[in-house]
Amino acid sequence: MHGEKRKHPRLQVDIVPVDLKNAEEVVLEEKRNGTVKGISAGGMGILMENPFPKESLIKLDFVLDEGFEFMGMLGKIVRVESAEKASIVGVQFINPGEAEIARLEKYIEKKLNEKGMKKILLHDGTVIFR
Repeated sequence: MHGEKRKHPRLQVDIVPVDLKNAEEVVLEEKRNGTVKGISAGGMGILMENPFPKESLIKLDFVLDEGFEFMGMLGKIVRVESAEKASIVGVQFINPGEAEIARLEKYIEKKLNEKGMKKILLHDGTVIFR
């Protein structure tokens, strides 16, 4: 992430389990599991063996750390990249509340600072970490 210019800074994470439910099938509420590999205030990358199809609306439950629990966040699957044993699924958060965005940004900034990276605000308002 050195000098990476994005709308939301992304954090590569180790192993964070996530539970996903199809938000469109209220009756079934089929639950699947995955592992968060990267996260930003705008979405996340998840490693999954049995992903929902692209364009699916899903509800996400995950805990990044104590005090950083997120339950029922709404997301849309925007990318599914198949690999040998699992797929990488790109999820864009749908209308997260200001409180959720603030908590995600706080967690990401804390973890990036622990890695020795500092927040830099560019003249156009973009935030990068170096």
